[in-house]
Amino acid sequence: MIVDRALHNRRSPSARRQGYLYVAVLFTALIVAASVAASLTLSTGSLRAENDRINRNSALRLAESEIQRVAAYMNSTSAWRTNKTSGAFSSWVVLSDDGVHNSDPSQVRHRLTDSDGDLSDQESDSVEVTAHAVVGDSEVAVTTTLEPRLVAESILHYGVTAYDDIHIEFGGTLTSEPPIQVGDDCKTGSSGLLTTSTLHCNGRVEMGFRGELSSANVNMPTYDVVDKYVQAGTQILVSSLPQQSSRRVIEDVVLTAAENPFGTVDAKGLYWIDAGSQTIRIANCRIAATLAIKNASEIEVGGGIVWTYASNPEAILVTDAKVIFGNIEPALDETTRATNFNPPSSPYRGTLANTTATDRFPTELTGAVFTTHDITFDPTSDGRPLAITGAIVCKDLRIHEFVAIRQLVELINTPPLGLTDFTPMQFVRGTFRRIPTP
Repeated sequence: MIVDRALHNRRSPSARRQGYLYVAVLFTALIVAASVAASLTLSTGSLRAENDRINRNSALRLAESEIQRVAAYMNSTSAWRTNKTSGAFSSWVVLSDDGVHNSDPSQVRHRLTDSDGDLSDQESDSVEVTAHAVVGDSEVAVTTTLEPRLVAESILHYGVTAYDDIHIEFGGTLTSEPPIQVGDDCKTGSSGLLTTSTLHCNGRVEMGFRGELSSANVNMPTYDVVDKYVQAGTQILVSSLPQQSSRRVIEDVVLTAAENPFGTVDAKGLYWIDAGSQTIRIANCRIAATLAIKNASEIEVGGGIVWTYASNPEAILVTDAKVIFGNIEPALDETTRATNFNPPSSPYRGTLANTTATDRFPTELTGAVFTTHDITFDPTSDGRPLAITGAIVCKDLRIHEFVAIRQLVELINTPPLGLTDFTPMQFVRGTFRRIPTP
């Protein structure tokens, strides 16, 4: 027993050293394992953070792309106003590569919002476009506002648009500073003459002609132009117009945005009449307004006439009836007509008004004349040329006198209410922003 105890005493220090070494190695291994685990944890967290950052940026880019796509769609068709519901999101569009969904699902949707809750009630309204995109666990919503670019209908780039024929007869002459376009034939009598920079004609040209000749591509408005003005204007009851023989007359009056002898004043200077199949004669008066006349059997314009738009460049006469300009006099004479055409409420050309009836105003026709029917120009009262500053749009145009069309560039730069193409949309500067996700 003494020997065994001594032997044990000799081996004990070594055994203890081996124990210490084992513990040290084990502790070191644990430290290394912990370091590796921590490193792996940090790497995984960094990767996750980087992936989240990429997803957020991807979602933002996706939302911005959807805004651009929707804007392109709105610019290419006007049907979006009736196809979409204000404030309602579209269905989600899930994106994929080659038909296989991404590992981080990407989807996007959009909505169009009109401030009055109705996209189709007013085509001139601006629209808020919102895009909501999701990529993985990241969501982004952006919004911006688009408004109509207000582009003039192509017909306003021409002095005359006849979507059927032009007839220049009995020694008549037509000159136009802007080009003329004709959907079919350009015909003349024995000595008729047409002069313009370019005649766009799709049919036969059988007339004396000076200028360049080209083919036509007549694009008439696809909507009801007369109805646009009816919807926007103030009605004048045909029964309120004096009757002269078998026709109703607008004569010896001033009709403006501040003066309406037949009823309620329209501050925009837009008036309309349902003629009820009667003839309307407009003569010996001063008009600074737009007249839209529907259901007339015929419209006659004659005598002394000073007719311009109210303020912004506009059509002065819009109708679905045949229009005849005839026996137009060179001036509107207050003395002859015993009428003051320059009252305080509506001073002539913004000059000082008066209460006398001794002024004389040169005949003037400034603005666009539009009809879906025919226009005829008969001789003036003294044989002088008749000048129109603006544009003429009709089916058939017949010229029996000397008519000169002068350019009115304002009709293109600031197009009329009823002859504006509202389809092109543009971004409103300063409206793009991120918003909370819906």
